[in-house]
Amino acid sequence: VRAKMGRALAKVQAGKNAEAAAELKLLADDATQFKAVRAEATYHLASLAVEAGNAADAQRFIDQITTIEPGGMWMQRAFGLRAMLPPVPVAPAAAPVAPTGEKKDEAATPGLKLELPGKK
Repeated sequence: VRAKMGRALAKVQAGKNAEAAAELKLLADDATQFKAVRAEATYHLASLAVEAGNAADAQRFIDQITTIEPGGMWMQRAFGLRAMLPPVPVAPAAAPVAPTGEKKDEAATPGLKLELPGKK
C-alpha cells in the first residue's frame, strides 16, 4: 500500500496529476484499506482539486475525509485546505410578499399584524 501511495505521489511530482488521481481514487475507495491510508489518499485528491481550482471537488473530498477518519491527522490537514477554498456564495433570502391590496412593511415580522388606533 505504501508503494502504491508513493507511486501516485511520484506521479504528482512529475506533473501527471490525472494518472495520480486515478491511483489515489483506487486507494481512497478501497474499503479493505486502513482508514489512515484511505484518508491520506483522499487528502491528496482534495489537494489536487484545490491546485486545479476545483472547489466543488475539493470540498467533496474533504467531506469524504470526515466520514473516513474524522479525528485523524488527515482531517486536521484538510482543515487547512478548506481555508484555501473560496467562500460559498449564499443566496439572498426572498423578500416577503404581501397579500393583494395590503402594503407590506419589510421590517415587519411575517404573520404579525399591527393595528393602530383610528386606522381600520
